Amino acid sequence: MEKQWLERWEVGRTGWHEAEGNSKLKEHWRATGRRVLVPMCGKSADMKWLADQGNQVFGVELSHLAIEAFFAEQGLDYEEVLDQRQRERQAMAERGLLVQAEASALAPAEAPVRPQEEAA
Repeated sequence: MEKQWLERWEVGRTGWHEAEGNSKLKEHWRATGRRVLVPMCGKSADMKWLADQGNQVFGVELSHLAIEAFFAEQGLDYEEVLDQRQRERQAMAERGLLVQAEASALAPAEAPVRPQEEAA
């Protein structure tokens, strides 16, 4: 499964991707100040939208290509860091956006700002 997932990203076979994000999520999501996990996040614009609503978003993705595309398309800066203990790379941008991928991906250019800290 892992190999097929990576191959789909390599050849651009990501027909499930919604460039503008999920309209039903935007219509029905009301929570703010929450921690939100987005597994198999790809390059989902929903992660940025959820963060913009005041949530701390954690996206998990295997494809390094998807992670790089997410940050590029959302205009977010990031810094790549390889975690030697877990053999993972992580990427974090402002407002707690985080994407992880085993043995690939992207960590903070700056420390994340959690919604609770903004109110203080």
